[in-house]
Amino acid sequence: MIKTYFLYKVATLYTAPINAWVYYVSVSPDGKQLIMSYSPPPQEDPDIVQALYIMPLDGSERPQLLFTPPTREDQYTQAEWLPDGKYIYYTHVNYRIPNDPNRIYPLYNIFRMAYPAGQPESIAEGAYWPRLSLDSSRLVYVSIDPLSIQHQLKIADADGGNVQEVVLSGSYIPDIKDAPIFSPDRQTLIFSAPVPPQAYPLNWFEKLMGIHVVKANGSIPSDWWSVPVSGGSLTRLTHIQASSLYASVSPDGRHIVSFSGSGIFVMNPDGSELTILVPNLDGFTGTVSWIP
Repeated sequence: MIKTYFLYKVATLYTAPINAWVYYVSVSPDGKQLIMSYSPPPQEDPDIVQALYIMPLDGSERPQLLFTPPTREDQYTQAEWLPDGKYIYYTHVNYRIPNDPNRIYPLYNIFRMAYPAGQPESIAEGAYWPRLSLDSSRLVYVSIDPLSIQHQLKIADADGGNVQEVVLSGSYIPDIKDAPIFSPDRQTLIFSAPVPPQAYPLNWFEKLMGIHVVKANGSIPSDWWSVPVSGGSLTRLTHIQASSLYASVSPDGRHIVSFSGSGIFVMNPDGSELTILVPNLDGFTGTVSWIP
């Protein structure tokens, strides 16, 4: 289900049918359309598991498939508009590629396509979470090796060129880095990461088998952090310890709105004046966008 929030008033734009799922939603820069990662009911289209759909923001039409996936195993999510509206960026994954029993993560890849009639264009391999700067000039994403647990923050030109790793330093460097965005002035990156971990006591079976416990950011307490785009020490912006964090910068660059498993809130780009808009989301995951 997709909803819009006006302070504490909720308006339903679209209710997915039974056995359908909406995963990720972004509002177009002109405020007229939504693009979503959507799984239709199996009986409606058994050849699509997760694809990109477009619908009017006013809910006047049903979601329409943006393009047909090559195979049922090709799935699409994390669709984002270039702020000038000329491109849509998205993440692709096929869980059968690569067919390697040693891999920890699937092989994610970032593509973009000119809107409305472009062709898919590869932007980054082994990467997900594409987000664009407000001036449409720069791209930030998470680079991930499917055979390890290492996440790297990378920035590039909007076409994927001139890639640079943002190297973190300091006493605490989180293994998991998610949902990065540019600050309004493009001088820092803001991203979600777990809080410094507590020691985890292995049980006897884990000790015997040499098992290392790895947790995903979506289900463990996390906060918003920042780092200069040139790299350096981290700054912890919030102390909310929420799950499934996702953020969006307002068009005027004055505020950041965040969706989390525990609620929707707004704050200043430095993390100050955090204000809860919608509390108690009961652990649901989702995204949030500003309507221009």
